[in-house]
Amino acid sequence: MFKLKLFFVLSFVFLTGVTSAQRQYATCSKDGKLYGYIDQDGNEVIPFKYIYPTAVSSAGVFCAMDPSTKKRALFSIKGEEIPTPFQGFDLPDVMGFNEKGFVSENIRIIYKGKYGVLDKQGKAIHQPEYDRMTDFFEDFTFGGKGTKWYILKMDGSKVPVNTEAKEIKRFKE
Repeated sequence: MFKLKLFFVLSFVFLTGVTSAQRQYATCSKDGKLYGYIDQDGNEVIPFKYIYPTAVSSAGVFCAMDPSTKKRALFSIKGEEIPTPFQGFDLPDVMGFNEKGFVSENIRIIYKGKYGVLDKQGKAIHQPEYDRMTDFFEDFTFGGKGTKWYILKMDGSKVPVNTEAKEIKRFKE
């Protein structure tokens, strides 16, 4: 019995150490206007020069707006811009609250009035061609064109919903 308890304690310690080994970053502002990022040791890793920042993804990518250009872009935690063919994209928001950022290493965007999904490298997983899009649900989202809806999976595949619908809400178990 002691060996079994010891096994579970050591397993817990090992798994906790593995999951906490990933670097964590927090959005931070000195003046409430311009934002940067600090690491889990309290060190500034990205200068305080952005507006409308998202959280940093587990892959070390974030989205923010440069106040001088008023354009959003994707950035690595090293501060390097990640190129994307959708210059001038925006993020969906609900009643003034911006997109939370990356989910499953992907982010929803709006480009020229259409919704799409980008990956952490700035490439389109789903082209911005949808009239509307739901929040992410685990590893997929719903995208709608007219009355036709699709289940958009994060591997780039899409599955048509075989019924016309005006609105789709979250799956529940």
